[in-house]
Amino acid sequence: MTSAVYTDPSSYEERIAAHCKDDIQVHPLLNDAIQHELINMRRYLHTIAELSFEEYNTSQYIQQCLTNYGCDHVVDKVAKTGVVAWIYGQKQGEQQHHEQSSASSTNCVALRADMDALPIVEQDNDRTRTFKSSTDAMHGK
Repeated sequence: MTSAVYTDPSSYEERIAAHCKDDIQVHPLLNDAIQHELINMRRYLHTIAELSFEEYNTSQYIQQCLTNYGCDHVVDKVAKTGVVAWIYGQKQGEQQHHEQSSASSTNCVALRADMDALPIVEQDNDRTRTFKSSTDAMHGK
């Protein structure tokens, strides 16, 4: 597959960042440490960009993160490279540090995210040089 060349990777993120500064407030629970961790995760995933149904490293990384964060159940290799995790909450008033999984709860939140990249060769720029994609693919545009 031939990769397209995206000549200005900074312009997309700059437009998004400018828009976000006007419209999006950082949630108070996202302290500096969590924000830093999320930025590092995004940048790492950007460096290992993989095409659709070839996201082996990406799905392994996501599965490990979800397991480390204590998801009740994590399944990999869904539709080849997908990952599914169950995250059950606790009802208000329940003990916060109970030994058993809260998997018996009927309340659940579902989130969906794409993790495949496009066949685009990323060009260097000063802002993204430290986390430039190391593959012939990138998340963007």
